[in-house]
Amino acid sequence: MIWRWLMALGDAPAIQCNIDVENQKGSVSLRGRIVSARATSGDYRLEIQSRSRSSSSNISQAGQFKAEPQAPVFVGLANLSMEAGTRLVARLTVQTADARRCSSEREISDE
Repeated sequence: MIWRWLMALGDAPAIQCNIDVENQKGSVSLRGRIVSARATSGDYRLEIQSRSRSSSSNISQAGQFKAEPQAPVFVGLANLSMEAGTRLVARLTVQTADARRCSSEREISDE
């Protein structure tokens, strides 16, 4: 019985997360991407800090997701201006219902 439990732990699904960046003329779009080896669900948080010569802002988006095996799930979306001197730091944190975690960080700069 214990052997089966240990085998089940070894078979636990891997989860991957990343922040996709799409550059557009004078702006950038950021969104989270989650991929799991098997069906899962959980919570995500996408946080973005933006600093430029003239302003700063903090964006925080959070919610729940459901993922099918190997099918990307996109979470959160932010479109930000990228004037000269802008620096963005984006962080995605994911936790599944079965306590799996992953995180990703991206830095984008127009300096």
